Amino acid sequence: MVTDLIVGRYEIVEDEGDKRKAIDRLTGRMVVVQSKPLDAPPSEEHLERLVRLRHANLAGFLHYFALNGEMWIVSEFANGSSLEALLSESPVIESEKARAWMLRMAEGAQATHTAGLLVGELSPSKVMIAEDGAVKILDAGLSGLAADEATVQNEVATLAAIFRRMLGEKATAELALGQLDAAQNCSGLLTALKEIVLATPVAQRTADRRPISKRKKTGPFRNWNRRMVIAIVATLIGIIFGYKVATHGQSSQGFITHMFERDR
Repeated sequence: MVTDLIVGRYEIVEDEGDKRKAIDRLTGRMVVVQSKPLDAPPSEEHLERLVRLRHANLAGFLHYFALNGEMWIVSEFANGSSLEALLSESPVIESEKARAWMLRMAEGAQATHTAGLLVGELSPSKVMIAEDGAVKILDAGLSGLAADEATVQNEVATLAAIFRRMLGEKATAELALGQLDAAQNCSGLLTALKEIVLATPVAQRTADRRPISKRKKTGPFRNWNRRMVIAIVATLIGIIFGYKVATHGQSSQGFITHMFERDR
């Protein structure tokens, strides 16, 4: 039975089944602790690679310890909403946003594979999206070592399938996504995603958002600008003012005084 305090350091604040949200009393940060049976503990090589695995798009592995016959793993807490929850609210994600999220997911997966580890269960429920657009893949690297290329290719194919789901059937039919299916690794997937961004209707939508050009002036006033108009108006005011002064036979100061007195 797990107590409210795990080895005196992690204070459980929320129980989510196989995972527990906790506060690390040593650092004050929010973390996630989860257990695995000790009959299949991670190997030393696996744990060493997990410790070194750090990426902005991964909820990083922090610590592990044995307790009550189980291996407890501590990971970074990722704030936000799961991609699964966001898809439940809106089955289709705006294409530019979907690309941005998928690029970050692919970069996180690439870092995991480069470290010689598998991402593990890749599903929208395992991806957290923060309000500022930050993306974190949960539990990356915990499943084990990337022992063969076939498993890595399966994870890349799963990422492509998630991207298709975010776009929806209509957008998927309009875009040339065959490059994604041909990707053998995350590097190829990233290249395909970036090429799709450049080659799809996004460019057309950007062109559609350009400001409408102002109507060109025609006729005798086509070369006029604001400074010229101001200069002409000022000249006319000066002429009228000079004429008034001349016709009243007063100095400019006397004329101004006369105008104010007349208005009272």
